Amino acid sequence: MIARTPARFLAPIALIVVVVIGALAVKAANDDASHRAAVRPHVSRRHVPRAYTVRAGDTLPGISHHYGVPVAHILLLNPSVDPRALAVGYRLRLRLR
Repeated sequence: MIARTPARFLAPIALIVVVVIGALAVKAANDDASHRAAVRPHVSRRHVPRAYTVRAGDTLPGISHHYGVPVAHILLLNPSVDPRALAVGYRLRLRLR
């Protein structure tokens, strides 16, 4: 019979360590993401432009977050906009006046 060595425990222990570290990393990332989502930028009405011209790489949530204007509000002011396919050069209204 082959002699048993203490090294036979290394693989299961390494697997457990990797799983625990991965779980902790995911939890930390989720906590950080939820904290960032909870912190909303404070933008007063005078700093929000009336309109914004869409540039390459822009997303509706990104524009919304940058100016502190809810996505739903932007969509109400711009009913013809497809939020999944913003066209470069399109002028979005961000506020009424």
